[in-house]
Amino acid sequence: MAESKLPPGFVPVTQNTETSLPPGFVPVTQQPVEETEEYEGRFKEFIEGVGSGATKVVQGVAELGALISDATRGTDYHEDVVEGFESFRKDMGIDPQGLAGSIGEVGVQFVLPAGVAAKAVGGINAVAKAGGVGKFMAQVGAGVGADFVTATNDTTTIGDFFEGGPTETAELVGLENEERAVQGLINKFKVGVEGGAGVVAAPIIARSAVGAARGTAAGAKIVGEQIPLLPEAARAVQRQTRKVGDYLGKAEDARRMGQEQGMFAKGVADTMSILRYRGMLPEQIGEARSLIPGLTEAEAQAASKLTKVLDKDINNIIAKSKNATDGMSPLTRDNILNGIDQYLTLANRTKAEDALASLPKELEDPVKIMRTHLDELSKKILDSDFIKQNDVVQKATGKELSETIRGNLGSYMRRRYRMFEDPNFKPDDQMLKEAAKGFKADPVGVQSELENIAKSLSDPRGVRELGLNDDFKLLGQVTDQQAGIARDNFLKRYKNKTKPSVEGVGRVAEQRLNTKLFVSRENIKDYQRALLGEVKNPLENYVATVSDLAEFSAVDNYFGRIRKLAETNEGIGKIFRKIPPNITDEQVAALGEEGFVVLGSKGANSFGKKATEEDILNSGWGSLHGYAVPERVYKDLTRFVAGDTGVAGNWGRSVYSTFLQGKGFVQYGKTVLSPVTQVRNVTTASAFALAQGNIGKGANLWESVGLVFKNLKDATPKQAQRRFKKLQELGVVNSQAELKELQELVSKGLGYSDDKFIAGTRVKERTPLGAKLADNPYYGFLKGTGKKFENAYQGGDDVWKVYNFSFESSKLRNALDKMDDAQRASYIQRKTGRSMSAEDFIDEEAARIVRNTVPNYNLAPEGIKALRKLPVGNFIAFPYEILRTGANTIARGIDELADESIEIQKIGLRRLTGALTTFSILPATLSQMGYAMSGVSKEEMDAYQRSIAPPWERNARLIPVGRQEDGTPKYVNYSYSNPYDILEKTLIAALNKAEEGRALGKGGGQIVWEAGQESLTELFAPFTEESIAAAKIRDVLDPQAENIFVRSLGNIAGGRAGRTVTGAKVYNPQDNAGDKVSKSFAHMMDALLPSIVPVDVRGGEFEPSRFVRSLVNSLGLEDATGISAKDRMGREREITTELFRAFSGVTQSDTQASDAMKFKGYEFAKARQDSSNIFNSVARRQNVDSAQLLEAYKDANEARYRVHNQFYQTIQAMRTFGVPDNKIRKTLKDAGIGGVNEIMRGRYVPLTPSDSVLKEMRRNKTIQEYPRGEIRSIILQQKKRKFGEQSFQPAAPKPQPSSGLPPGFVPVTPSAPAPSLPSLPSGFVPFNQGSLQAPQIQPTQARAPGPVNPALLGDNPVTAALNAQIANRRG
Repeated sequence: MAESKLPPGFVPVTQNTETSLPPGFVPVTQQPVEETEEYEGRFKEFIEGVGSGATKVVQGVAELGALISDATRGTDYHEDVVEGFESFRKDMGIDPQGLAGSIGEVGVQFVLPAGVAAKAVGGINAVAKAGGVGKFMAQVGAGVGADFVTATNDTTTIGDFFEGGPTETAELVGLENEERAVQGLINKFKVGVEGGAGVVAAPIIARSAVGAARGTAAGAKIVGEQIPLLPEAARAVQRQTRKVGDYLGKAEDARRMGQEQGMFAKGVADTMSILRYRGMLPEQIGEARSLIPGLTEAEAQAASKLTKVLDKDINNIIAKSKNATDGMSPLTRDNILNGIDQYLTLANRTKAEDALASLPKELEDPVKIMRTHLDELSKKILDSDFIKQNDVVQKATGKELSETIRGNLGSYMRRRYRMFEDPNFKPDDQMLKEAAKGFKADPVGVQSELENIAKSLSDPRGVRELGLNDDFKLLGQVTDQQAGIARDNFLKRYKNKTKPSVEGVGRVAEQRLNTKLFVSRENIKDYQRALLGEVKNPLENYVATVSDLAEFSAVDNYFGRIRKLAETNEGIGKIFRKIPPNITDEQVAALGEEGFVVLGSKGANSFGKKATEEDILNSGWGSLHGYAVPERVYKDLTRFVAGDTGVAGNWGRSVYSTFLQGKGFVQYGKTVLSPVTQVRNVTTASAFALAQGNIGKGANLWESVGLVFKNLKDATPKQAQRRFKKLQELGVVNSQAELKELQELVSKGLGYSDDKFIAGTRVKERTPLGAKLADNPYYGFLKGTGKKFENAYQGGDDVWKVYNFSFESSKLRNALDKMDDAQRASYIQRKTGRSMSAEDFIDEEAARIVRNTVPNYNLAPEGIKALRKLPVGNFIAFPYEILRTGANTIARGIDELADESIEIQKIGLRRLTGALTTFSILPATLSQMGYAMSGVSKEEMDAYQRSIAPPWERNARLIPVGRQEDGTPKYVNYSYSNPYDILEKTLIAALNKAEEGRALGKGGGQIVWEAGQESLTELFAPFTEESIAAAKIRDVLDPQAENIFVRSLGNIAGGRAGRTVTGAKVYNPQDNAGDKVSKSFAHMMDALLPSIVPVDVRGGEFEPSRFVRSLVNSLGLEDATGISAKDRMGREREITTELFRAFSGVTQSDTQASDAMKFKGYEFAKARQDSSNIFNSVARRQNVDSAQLLEAYKDANEARYRVHNQFYQTIQAMRTFGVPDNKIRKTLKDAGIGGVNEIMRGRYVPLTPSDSVLKEMRRNKTIQEYPRGEIRSIILQQKKRKFGEQSFQPAAPKPQPSSGLPPGFVPVTPSAPAPSLPSLPSGFVPFNQGSLQAPQIQPTQARAPGPVNPALLGDNPVTAALNAQIANRRG
């Protein structure tokens, strides 16, 4: 049979006939993947890549010459050059493919020439003399030039990868002659710009990113639109995560259903539920619940905007009317509002139309829109799931619910009363007088109230005393006294209705359907409504009614979705069980044994009334009324509330709630009311787009800005309003994590209160102190002017969410457009589990991506939200959301990269590239650029952070921008501008702590432990650090105060007696009481003063802010204003710097080395004294013995060494900055810090007990216990101790001469005498042959040639011996 004529690399398919194959090969039925050739293939592709890169260097030079000729002389050489080189590579078989080929090609074509050029330029004498910045710019220019020269026609940039940006190249197709040549040169220059940006700034990181991006793009083009390797890697990751996910899912399901499982699985499930918004609810249900706020706010905001416009129109009309000269009576506001109210509420539509006709013509259209809006919402409720499932007959009217709603169409609008909405409402004398008149003219109303009193068990008055007969009828005409009694009882009844529905504590439905909207209103007469403080403004009532109807619709959607899922989804049907209406008590008990509760039953009603069963019209569970759910799910459907808990409990809650509201006010002033933070809120949110790879073509940022800006205006264009409303309904906007947290903290304080519904009206509970707080001018400011700042803060967040939504929509639309119908339908089905149109899918999926990858307060779990009610932490939800969305970004990118669609894979690659850049590459690149341009080295910056930086900057990303006059690095704290800094800080914290441990000479195990602790501390810091309000209170409270009340508070709160946590002074302990109070007040006011107020507080005194000082300095107003241009630290502010700070949100450091050294000196002196007191406090005891004194001395001396060692590192850091020793000594001497000369020489001076302590021991007659010889021996040994060593221990007794061990080694104590080992090699340690335990050997002094400290050699004796040999060879 003839041999197979197949191309190289192919094998014939197995058939019935024989095949002629080389020895060792077997026929296969499909193309094999031959593992043995994989490495060889990649190596070959890499070599081809190197060859291709080399030819492209020559081609780039040739193209440059051709393009210049074409542009200047009108020739047409460029295409010929390109075709010639492409033909050459084809003929030579140079066709690199895949990642290996791309790396070889990019490395030779770009990385190598640019690196050589940069290095060559850096070596030029003139450049070397130009300083750090000059050298940096020269090397960047060399990189630009090299890449400009070597770039070829097919080179792709990062701008091309992201389809946008300044470096995106233009297509040359369709261009001719000079135009083509010029554009070709511009394209080459863009390639050069990218290359130059990475050559010096980040020689490894940035260059790798550029190469990877180019390589990936090139590889995707070469390999037939396939991304090499990465999708397979993503699928491998996906397979492993699915295994974990399956385990977690099973654990969650078992916990949800109350099934037995191990403690670990149970703990994992509980932890997950706490850290997820949905708790134990299924994902679809959790998502539906998260959309409720957006659906409600969308309608309410539309109503609010309409009324604002209408209100302005009314004011304009009234103003014009006052100036009328035609003899007509001027219009009044009350006339207009009454006309609007009649049109909106009169059931008689003829009279309603007459009321509309009485209004000015320009008001008719907006008023009609209001009525139409209300009717549309009412029709939505007619179509609601609750009405469809429960269109029951009301007992009071005999009508079905739907019939009642239809009857109200055209006239429904809820009434509002100050009695129910304002806790401070109290009828004035005139209102009481008018109400008494009303009751006196209403015998039926008086008789009804008096009858209620007579039948009340709590009122001792009988029928005769009330003027009633035995049948509770009036005995005569209504008297003034009876009218007053009736009025007061009426008020009392309605006040009682506002009391909490829960006594003690309980649980109520988190989302409740207000079915009482449809219950017939109580027949309250006009004079009674006036007594309750009826709100007659139809504009306010309209907004409130829209809000109620929209909330009903949103909650109904939520409950209805659960009901439908329970009927169609088997898994959810097991959790939400439909129970027959005629279920028996025995069946309910049986469900209880299974761990289920029935919604609406006595044990699970929606309003938390214990042992009260609800019917369908009084239940807040809507379509879920009567469903049985597991107890764990019931907890996630409800929330904890505290009602009347007694006098002590109520006032305790009230006091703490007031503190939390104060905490919210403080944070509000420092963020929302801070111009710098407002700017930073906008600029830093751009990282959310970058992290998703959303840069380039796909969305227009200015369109997003325009949409949000238009929405902030009262008169929003209809098209923009419809689009923004859609985004609200999708849960994309109005969810800024920090702002929402502050709004809840300020408005609710501790919370845990329950809202009631009276005649369909929501009544909000508020504690007495909380009510007073809410009635102060500051709260009024927040509700008025402050609202504008809130809108701006929310708008800064919304801009980027709108942009991200548009970009994600564009990416999905492009991907779906490139799929055929079957692929498109399959993808939508995979993602949603149902069929839907492409446009609806794009909206829903893009919104889901934004909700899950950009911080969103509506998705913060209750466990995290509850943390805001603690006195610690300033912003709890935001750092959690960063962790959640950061993890979701990576997970989403991996899922997309593992998808079967190449277009979705590209989205995933783009997302992961953006995440890697934002989380890691960009911060590192900025640091590298800072080092190169500022002349500050990384070692200097590390030394600063390790030894001098304030605590909050020790683990931050500090980017140097220059030097202070004394050599201290000047820097920008990038962590303030990086919303993802919590992800980076946890890593930086571990690295910094490890480096510090090495510098201090700590052991490996201790370094690892402390690094892990530091990392966890940084991770949890946002949740556990002192809040601003709590810190201010602790700063001023004195645990030793003379006043017993202040002293008690100081001890409870851990007061710092006039010192801040950093040691700054608030007041002097020797100040008189008046000064202490005034300085403490000023310190507390510093927390409450918004950042927009140009006043600071330092040392308990008010002083001008840095911006005011800069303004005084620039205008030369020091003499005129009496304000110094310098602050108390001698820092002079510049107006340009302060304006840049205000408009950019970027602040440069202003710490001088001398100031830092002074404060570190104070810390050192105090710590040194504290270490001495460890021994002194024991020595002063009158019953101390020798062993206690020796142990106390050892502890004190070790503590002293640690303090000296740490301060030595600080001195070393100062030397790193170039600060001379004499300046260090002078700074410390001026600050009164002594005893530093020996430290500066690197010598440790051990603790010598003071004469005063020894004298006191003599007085106590304990001097004979003083272990003078032992302490003297320790002092002599410690004098040899160097800084940077491990913990020192006194030398052990000398080994016996017969041991035969080398000098510095001690024998191990075995069960039998240790054998003599005279032939032991130098550096080896003997050990007990019968055990693998490491010998207990005394640590040695500082490293020198010879024996090695065994503690550094490891636990394994063999490894220890080998390490000792290596160490001695290196020694």
